[in-house]
Amino acid sequence: MLTKHSATSHYKELLLSQYDDNKPLYDQFTTTVRSIIRSLVESESIATHTIDTRIKERDSLDKKIEKKDKYTDISEITDICGLRIVTYYSDDVDKIAALINHEFEVDHQNSIDKRAIMEPDRFGYLSLHYVVSLSDNRLELPENQKFEQLKIEIQIRTILQHTWAEIEHDLGYKSKSEIPKNIRRNFSRLAGLFEIADDEFLNIRNNLTRYEEKVSHNLEDDTPLQEIDIDSITLKLFIMKDPDYRQLLTQLKENFLQKGLNLDFYTKNSLNPKIISIFDTIGIDTIEELKQLLQKSQHFCEEMMLDVAINNPKQTAYTYAKGTPLLYAGYYYMILHNYSEKKIMTILSDSDITPRKELDPSFYEHVTRLYHKIKDPL
Repeated sequence: MLTKHSATSHYKELLLSQYDDNKPLYDQFTTTVRSIIRSLVESESIATHTIDTRIKERDSLDKKIEKKDKYTDISEITDICGLRIVTYYSDDVDKIAALINHEFEVDHQNSIDKRAIMEPDRFGYLSLHYVVSLSDNRLELPENQKFEQLKIEIQIRTILQHTWAEIEHDLGYKSKSEIPKNIRRNFSRLAGLFEIADDEFLNIRNNLTRYEEKVSHNLEDDTPLQEIDIDSITLKLFIMKDPDYRQLLTQLKENFLQKGLNLDFYTKNSLNPKIISIFDTIGIDTIEELKQLLQKSQHFCEEMMLDVAINNPKQTAYTYAKGTPLLYAGYYYMILHNYSEKKIMTILSDSDITPRKELDPSFYEHVTRLYHKIKDPL
């Protein structure tokens, strides 16, 4: 007859042996689940900071089996495979949770929403913990059938919650009772600040979204352009929506084509927000002022682009960011208003957006020459 000690030892050896045999399968399973999760969040345009996986270390599993003293089969241990999703905003935790509920088979008995049960000063542990397996429709796929008996623990938390938990872990305290009483108050105060910060980052994001919607509406209705200040959002939407700017890009492409050259513009990365620093320095503050400057500088912008082609005679296709004419319009303004070479070099250096060659003193002479070429054609 087995004593309790011998039974525990027997089962532990059995479980560890099962773990060793299944280790390659665990690796494959976590990789598969991570791939599914990535696809799901990308399809919903949910930005995540990290999606990381881990397999419980053998030593850690050994200690858990010894401590719990209740497992008789490896399938009863639901956290051997783990995946952690770190989001930027707290509402994305719930969005991802909804996806997991819909796309996986959730073991509700072993899942827990620590946000609902943790004390307020345990901010870093206010995360969702799901234990899931693949849904029936995914298990029908031949490549997934080997995962039928496997489960994975999925943890979802915000980046601030994750930061808190990592720092607290580094300090060596795994439970509230371990923290010296005279230090607990400091933890409580910090927990409140972190929770407020989590909420405020969400508010900032939502306010920016509402502002972008307002600006988009203003650019499409009869709002006077002199009432729309220049910032990263208004510039981005101006590039996307203003008919005159879109016509400018079309005209530039047509002019290049007439010279046997292909000109195109990136669909992404259309604007470097640091261009705003140039406009701020030279005093172009509103969309109306910007449009007037673009009308004056169109030929200069084209000459700047064509100059690249002249210096690359073997190349016939050129691709620019859609915001490039804005940058060249800034150059035009500075030359038009007789900015000194030193002042222009300082502005370009401070803006931190220009290539190294544009900080070379010869660049001032080069841009000045192109300016006079369009002002005083032969």
